[in-house]
Amino acid sequence: MTKSCQWVESRLESYVSESLSPAERGELDRHAADCAACRSELAAFAEVDALVAEHFRRRLSRASRSVRPVVRPLRPVGVAAASLAAVWIGYAALAPDAVDPDTADKDTAVPDVERAKPDPDPEPAIALSEAPLQPPPAPVARFRVQDSAGYFHSLEDFSGSVLVLGVVDGNAATAAAFEASYARYAGESGLRFLAVPADGVDLDAPRFPTMANRASTLLETDPGEFTIISPDGAVHARGTLDNGDLAAAIDASLRLWRDRVPVTR
Repeated sequence: MTKSCQWVESRLESYVSESLSPAERGELDRHAADCAACRSELAAFAEVDALVAEHFRRRLSRASRSVRPVVRPLRPVGVAAASLAAVWIGYAALAPDAVDPDTADKDTAVPDVERAKPDPDPEPAIALSEAPLQPPPAPVARFRVQDSAGYFHSLEDFSGSVLVLGVVDGNAATAAAFEASYARYAGESGLRFLAVPADGVDLDAPRFPTMANRASTLLETDPGEFTIISPDGAVHARGTLDNGDLAAAIDASLRLWRDRVPVTR
């Protein structure tokens, strides 16, 4: 049910009793012209109003000639109006205070009847959004890259080797530092190099292995930095991409894993 339909439902009784303002009446008519459900509800209320009013008009006119109480039947809201009206009329016929027009003394007065007013519709505890539910965001991978052939690689694809990972930024010095280390250590067994351009950086014919980052944190390596990963996938060292820091970290890594990464220099 839309908010417009809720607005119409709250004014059904006023609409049937013709107590709406001209502006409200016009707005309700415009909505009903486009909403079949509200048109059906309005028609049901009109039928109930006429049926109940005629029923009580005939009974009360027979029951008393001296006292004519003003009785306005309750109108159901938001349910099957015609069915509830039939039940309500049947209950009124069986109530102890009801006067049977065939047996009642025509001079017997009917006392005023005070009927309970319906409680207003309670406000909803939670305002429900009409927007569709969105799935939770997927977790960001720590390492996910794609080669030039379109294949994706995870960190497991580099296991068993010492991986020198560099995130090259727009500073030409960082690319030069990574290129110098790659040229120096490229012949080492069990040592692999991988440069990943930072977002928005376009490397012009690089002379070292590169892959593109695909929505991963690259093991929390920032642009202009390097990370050295051990053969079992653990981060061993980090630093800034310059010749001295990177070369010292590579030498230390090779000494640490000499048994698993044979040095050929």
